[in-house]
Amino acid sequence: MGREPIGISFQNNEAYECGAMLVAVLAYPVEDKDDTRRGNILASLCRHALEYQYGSNPDDWSPKPVKLQYVFRDAKTAERETKLAGKRVGERLIAARMAIPFLQRSELGQAPTLSKAIKRLSLNEMAAFVLDDAGQSDAGNVEGRHWAPSRPVIHLAASALSIGQTLNKAGAKLCLEHLLICRELIELIVRRAQAYEELIARDQTFPVKADDLIKVRIV
Repeated sequence: MGREPIGISFQNNEAYECGAMLVAVLAYPVEDKDDTRRGNILASLCRHALEYQYGSNPDDWSPKPVKLQYVFRDAKTAERETKLAGKRVGERLIAARMAIPFLQRSELGQAPTLSKAIKRLSLNEMAAFVLDDAGQSDAGNVEGRHWAPSRPVIHLAASALSIGQTLNKAGAKLCLEHLLICRELIELIVRRAQAYEELIARDQTFPVKADDLIKVRIV
């Protein structure tokens, strides 16, 4: 039986809160025993988003709806947790590079064109392909440290990666702050991830089961 979906509501939350939820789920697919880690990360990301918005336009005096819990969250704690979340998201994107060819195979119904460095479409071969990006020297370490923790959100990570690649081709760069504050980007990532869920559900050979995915929905 699948997990209960996580709802993201722009009607009841500010865009940066929705973005912080998306990033927090990507960074920490599995909650801690007290169910507090993701909430703490979300609060730190919200503080970072507000600080980024102010730094980007300090002369904007228009009223902004904020929650004091975010504004007055300890700065050092917020900085540490934001950096950690960014690192985790980077690991998810490396895992997404491993997953994209599998998704392409699911969509096309046949193996996609692969780099000459990849002998066949397998997790081990894909792990070896991303060794440099992962900063590892052994494919087994990549599977254990990047792929395994990313499995529940691999559809979200693949969505973010594919959209980021499209932006890069257009001369733009996807960064953590964009994931936090850009409503259109947040919605696009969630909806494309949902399409990937459907591909994974139809493909019995995909290396993650659809029921193991964390489902995020715009509500």
